[in-house]
Amino acid sequence: MTTRRDCRAVSLAINSPNNRNGPSKQPTDRHERRLRPTPRRNLFLDDGLRDPVTLQLRFQSSDILPQLLGPDRIRLVPKPVVQERKAPLFFFNFFRAQSVSPTRCAQRVDNRLVGTDADLARGRACYAAEAWLEAFECLSAADGATSMGPDDLELLARSAYMLGRDDEYVAGLERAHAMWLKAGDVPRAVRCAVWIGHSMLFRGHGTRASGWFSLGERLLKADGRDCVERGYLLIPVWLSQMGGGDWQSGHATASEAAEVGERFGDADLVWLARDEQGRALVNLGRVREGLRLVDETLARSTRRTHSPTVHSA
Repeated sequence: MTTRRDCRAVSLAINSPNNRNGPSKQPTDRHERRLRPTPRRNLFLDDGLRDPVTLQLRFQSSDILPQLLGPDRIRLVPKPVVQERKAPLFFFNFFRAQSVSPTRCAQRVDNRLVGTDADLARGRACYAAEAWLEAFECLSAADGATSMGPDDLELLARSAYMLGRDDEYVAGLERAHAMWLKAGDVPRAVRCAVWIGHSMLFRGHGTRASGWFSLGERLLKADGRDCVERGYLLIPVWLSQMGGGDWQSGHATASEAAEVGERFGDADLVWLARDEQGRALVNLGRVREGLRLVDETLARSTRRTHSPTVHSA
């Protein structure tokens, strides 16, 4: 039976300096290669196997093998001739027609645009139906083909969040933040900054989270308008207070944020603030009051009143 040692011995014998024929040499000149081709043969090591091992060797090396493996295990067979397959004529005609037809090129551009619109529409529909994977794939395809607006980028980011793809979530929000700023919508840009900082904070990137929260505060201060995003910027404040054990101050901050949310009719902010109020009350020893507040918040919560990011929290 042929072993790896036999095959390695064959290789060593062929390239050995003791081989009187020496290793096979390739002709260096182009015309010499044409005039003196070096034919090949298939050498089968006949060891009784159904599929014997095949070695491609030149004539000069074949006289070494009987001495190495035994003449009864070697037999020479001619190399089979493989005819080149030619492509049918209609194959070339097809590509010739494709390359010279400007009408077809215009149709391809139109089809690509139509496909982009279809991906975007389907992505929005899948997002509304909470089919997160299909929404992410369709919106990603549309984003790769054309430049989407900040609204659609936020949909793409939230779809990634629901799939646990935090890096894609933050990347989408960062792009939406830049586009909102460019469009002059500071509050929407600040809200993206808050959620980016929130993601960073809960993934252990405290420094980057603090940077995004500070950026949001500076932008709102320069903008000067009264908006619900001021209540969102209270989220890191109460988290810091409650994380340090100051439940009384945390409860007061969450109550202030809940009032801002009620004034602007923002269900997400009201949900988050009321839930944190209940947690603070429980830790202050007012367990029954805190649980009652949490139950009230849950009773008022539905899938349609909250964004998927908040509802899944």
